[in-house]
Amino acid sequence: TDLVGASAVNVGAVGGHVWESPGALLAEGLAEAARLDPTAGVWVAETGTVEGPEKAAWIGELAALRARVPRLAGVLWYDVRDRVGDFRIRSSAASIAAFRQLNRGRCS
Repeated sequence: TDLVGASAVNVGAVGGHVWESPGALLAEGLAEAARLDPTAGVWVAETGTVEGPEKAAWIGELAALRARVPRLAGVLWYDVRDRVGDFRIRSSAASIAAFRQLNRGRCS
């Protein structure tokens, strides 16, 4: 099976950026990936968000992509702490819980 994908990370308010939802960040790239091959599975090739009060909710919002991208085959998480911020899932208990819910398909 062929796969196509898109990547985007939320850096929050670093360097003049603003906090963006996963849907807003990935919409254009995922639509373009789907157009490249209308029969291929679509991946979020890499995504993540820096730590912040909305990180757990941001992770939960990834589940909404299933409804918007019917051929969504998977999501890869950018799990690092770098100079921009802490993208790791284990950055907080709330992030860990949200990611577990996402993996179990229980996010809305």
